[in-house]
Amino acid sequence: MGRPHGGSASAIPGSWHADIAQHDFSAACAGIGIYGVGRMRYLGGKSRTAKQIASIVAPRGPWWEPFCGGLSVSVALQAATPAPGYVGIVSDANLAVVSLYRAVESGWVPPEGGTVTVEDWHAAKLLPDTDPRKALIGVGGSYGAIWFRWPTVEKRVEWHKKQKYWNSIDPIGAAGRAVTAKVGVLTAPGPRRCHFRHVDFLAPDTAPPPGTEVIYCAPPYAGTTGYEDATGPFDHDAFWRRCIDFASLPGPQLTAIGGPDKCHPEAGA
Repeated sequence: MGRPHGGSASAIPGSWHADIAQHDFSAACAGIGIYGVGRMRYLGGKSRTAKQIASIVAPRGPWWEPFCGGLSVSVALQAATPAPGYVGIVSDANLAVVSLYRAVESGWVPPEGGTVTVEDWHAAKLLPDTDPRKALIGVGGSYGAIWFRWPTVEKRVEWHKKQKYWNSIDPIGAAGRAVTAKVGVLTAPGPRRCHFRHVDFLAPDTAPPPGTEVIYCAPPYAGTTGYEDATGPFDHDAFWRRCIDFASLPGPQLTAIGGPDKCHPEAGA
């Protein structure tokens, strides 16, 4: 269905033509890390499979990731884009997360590990979504990277039973270093510089950025812990309906992945 990778861009900026490819990356080889920086754990994050995903998506022009999450795939997509001048648009429906990335891009320095307390964690829940501390603490300082599930902000040392060594854990420090590194890579001056946007993919007026050739979508998986506390319930049926609608119009290629057995039956590859 649709044109192959590398086809010409649509003559109508912002219009769509989509190939919907449903890939199951659950069996991807563990250990495919990227760039060796500290990482911010993110619910549904794909730091171990980001390079493999990027090689499958294989952007050949300007691209858009509307569910950017922890940025691992965004960084890999940027690296996989072969030609200069093909910028990426990195967006998410969670304004707090986008505000964090924009703040770091503008020079905001995340707090050091050990400086955020449990009291700070509770207070961060009441911060406006435009305050970068909210997402840093709400994701990086929460159990399982689940949005303000419960606090795990304090530095500590734990015994790793399987590997038999003491493991130093610094959630806030690691999250801050990871965000700083990834945002720095994505927004470094040059022809591949990416741009952050706050976009709800399911909003009625949402459209792809003009000239976009590739869209990679990895929404919250159906039947799993989601992001309801941050962005509200996710309508999976509406997501796949939108993908199907986009597939009928001229424009970029769309690659969408869903959880096992959760892909919309009408959106077959």
